[in-house]
Amino acid sequence: MKHATAWETFFAMVMTLPIMGHEVMLPFLLQTAGRDAWLSVLVSLPIALLIIMAIWRVKLQVQTAPFKQWMKEQFGPMISHSLVIVIGLYLFFLSCSSIAFLSDFIKINFYPDTPLIALIIFFYSGCLYAILKGTNIILRTAIILGISSLITGTSVTFMSTPMKDFRHLLPILEYGIKPVFWGTWLVLSMWTELLFLLIIPIKSEDHNKIFKLWFANIGLQTLMMITPIIGVITIFGLGFATSLTYPSEETLRNIHLYIVDRFDVYGLLLMTLGSYVRTILYFRLGWELLFPSKKDQQMVWTWKHLWMLLTFSSFGVIAWYLAKDHARIEQTITLYTMCGILSLLPILIWLMSWGKRVIAHLKGQPIPAPQTE
Repeated sequence: MKHATAWETFFAMVMTLPIMGHEVMLPFLLQTAGRDAWLSVLVSLPIALLIIMAIWRVKLQVQTAPFKQWMKEQFGPMISHSLVIVIGLYLFFLSCSSIAFLSDFIKINFYPDTPLIALIIFFYSGCLYAILKGTNIILRTAIILGISSLITGTSVTFMSTPMKDFRHLLPILEYGIKPVFWGTWLVLSMWTELLFLLIIPIKSEDHNKIFKLWFANIGLQTLMMITPIIGVITIFGLGFATSLTYPSEETLRNIHLYIVDRFDVYGLLLMTLGSYVRTILYFRLGWELLFPSKKDQQMVWTWKHLWMLLTFSSFGVIAWYLAKDHARIEQTITLYTMCGILSLLPILIWLMSWGKRVIAHLKGQPIPAPQTE
């Protein structure tokens, strides 16, 4: 697996997390926290910063060594293998569910009469090339798409401003603080996806630069979550917004830009490209974590690579089954929110490794440096 630059990880975060915050989780967040959903995002911000700081601290120790190898050296085979399996299966779940979420989104909003299997096969075919090429091409693609989405997303926010009535945001804390905390848990499940930063190898650069970029990205992600929440509430009102399956997409349908009558196609484009990056990146990271290659070599047709394609094909079948019924999609989102407990992993790994180093220092034992690739 090739090493990523700091900017590549920055834009990978830009293209992966907002898909859940903008489209998939938004209706559930509105139903849980109501008009105070934006407060839930703000409350989750310190937790997200703690998670990203823990990941950064761990990466300082890992350096350019493979994460799986570093875990084994730190915690022994039993603990390291258990944690690696949990993280790997979580990444596989994110990859598979991304296909299902995209298929459900397209089916409901654009092509209700098109066979679902046709949509999945079309998307699957587009992912195959990047799956074979590895994470390097995915991260470069994320940079281009990330810059474009930042520019267009800001434009959409300004274009929808005349339609907003900010009185719909009042009263604040109408039902107390409890809904806000339940909403915070939903947002926390989105921050859990930052786990992929633990796995992806990063080039040895200025570590302060990496931390500043990640820190700024968390602030940007928070803003990108709050903006659609406030947008759908102030445009539709809370009552109508909570009844919509994909509220953000309905916001785009109300925007008309000169000769562009169907501006909601922008939502389709953003959801498709974001899901493309999510599906491939999470699958490749999960695969390299669970089945690491002996050498960093070009893809050749061996039994292992055929097994990789068969595994990814099974994700398409599972996604087809889930997207056939929107109720299954909601159950998948429930499982996604339950995975929020995994957000504690970076903090636990950091504290465990820090404790081990402190004990070794007190005993006067040398602290071995991580082996690099």
